[in-house]
This record gives sequence, structure tokens and C-alpha cells, in this order.
Amino acid sequence: MQLVFGNRSHGTILRLGSSILQFTRWYKSRYFALCPFPVSRELVEEYLQDMRGKGKPASFIRGFVEALNFCKHVVGINVSCETEDLISAKIHRMIGASDAMRKEKNQARVLTVKEVEHLELYLADERLDLTDRFASGCMLFCLYSRSRWSDIRKIYSFYADIDEKEGKISGYLECKTRSHKTSRLVAKGGLAMPLVAPVWGVTSPPWGLTFLKVAQLANRQLENLDHEPLLAAPNLTGGWSARAVTTKEAGKWIRNLLKKLEGGSAFTTIHTLKATPLSWSAK
Repeated sequence: MQLVFGNRSHGTILRLGSSILQFTRWYKSRYFALCPFPVSRELVEEYLQDMRGKGKPASFIRGFVEALNFCKHVVGINVSCETEDLISAKIHRMIGASDAMRKEKNQARVLTVKEVEHLELYLADERLDLTDRFASGCMLFCLYSRSRWSDIRKIYSFYADIDEKEGKISGYLECKTRSHKTSRLVAKGGLAMPLVAPVWGVTSPPWGLTFLKVAQLANRQLENLDHEPLLAAPNLTGGWSARAVTTKEAGKWIRNLLKKLEGGSAFTTIHTLKATPLSWSAK
């Protein structure tokens, strides 16, 4: 499977595969044949017109076109025996018309300073659950390093670059990853993406120093992580499993950490962590 799909994310493969499976089921119900490939322009137009008539959104139509290209160029399926482009001008106009009817996009909300402060205070509070405190620190690392949650699922070379002069602390927490959204583009050069977070946040003392202490207490040797998740999923014995916490799980986790605050915590997703510092920078 890895040789066929390369290092593409599981979510992408499942999304494109589901689109093709839905098309195949539609074809079998209408033409009573097992396999629709190779397809024709007319068949693609018929399918997309039928789906549009059933109220499918623009993302569905674009996703099917993307899935056909994926089958042809990545999987090597004989998608079409036609020499001309399978996606006709009519389909392009259909996509344009569907785009015009798109609902307004709901982007990830940004955290308020009070919410960021709450995460830092949660990290430092020795009365609270140690696993939750460590998770809060991982989320703060994502926020201050402006990282996607998927960026920290396989990290290595973790390093605390911290100095103290005349009682003033300064420094950064750094690590590397080769599992990120644009990893395929730089894979040939063997380049890693650095993730760098300042140890100072919005409270005192520095959240970064507290995070290092909590990691030791939680038995997470950050310097020894070798292409492992920064936040692994907890197991039933109170330790850590080998798998990374998923995006959906992390979203539930951060909402649980913020639920004591008034505001929009119910609408918070884990994408908020990257959106927040980008919003700060833009302002």
C-alpha cells in the first residue's frame, strides 16, 4: 500500500477512494455492470449532473475530478481511453456554477489572550492531572511554533536552546519534522522542517521551562523522541501508547481544557492553534 500511495496522508487517500467508490456504486445501480473504467466524457457529465441535481456541493464535484486524476497519475488505472481531456468545458462550467453557490466558509476561530493564558496556567498548576498538563504544553508548542497538529505527529531532534543572563531568561524550544503538508515537495532534497517556539508566552514564568519540567514528570523524554509523536495517545495503564493523538481527538481535548472559560470554546478546533499566531502576526 505504501509503495502504491507513497507518503500521502491516510485522510487524502480515504477521501479520494470514497469518491470513486460512490461513483462505482452509482454506475452499478444504473448500468448493472461491475466496473465503470475506462470512463467517457459523457459518463462523467451524466454522473456529475445527477449528483448536482441531488444537491451535492461544489467540493463533491471538485473532489471527484481530483479522484479521477489521482487514479490516473498515481494509481495507474486506465481511467479513460479517450485521447482528449476527460474533463470537458461543460464540467468546468458546472464546477464554476457550483462554486458560485458555495456557503460562506467558516474558518477556525482564534484563541483570545485569556484562553492562551488559561492553557499556560493549566500547564503550571500542579494540582491538575499530569496528562492534561502535558497535553496543554504540546498545544502551546503548536501555537507558538505556528504548526499544524499534523506537524508534530513525527518529530525528532528536540532541543531546548535556553540561556540566562543577569536573571533574564531567553530561548526557544526546537525540533524537526519530515511529516508535514509539503513534505512531498522537499523529500528529494532530504530536508526537514524546523519547528521553533519561544519559551516566553503571555504569562510568567516562561511556559517553555514549565513544559520541560512537566514532560519529565510525565515520563516523556523529549530529547529521545525519534520520529515519534510529541503528544502520544494515553493508554489504559496511565502511560503512553505509540500512536499520535488524532486531529479529532485533539480538538475534543482542547475544548475540554477550555470549557471552564466563557466564550466560544464549544466551536474551537485544533486548527485554532495555528490560526491564532497567524492572526496576531497579521494584526
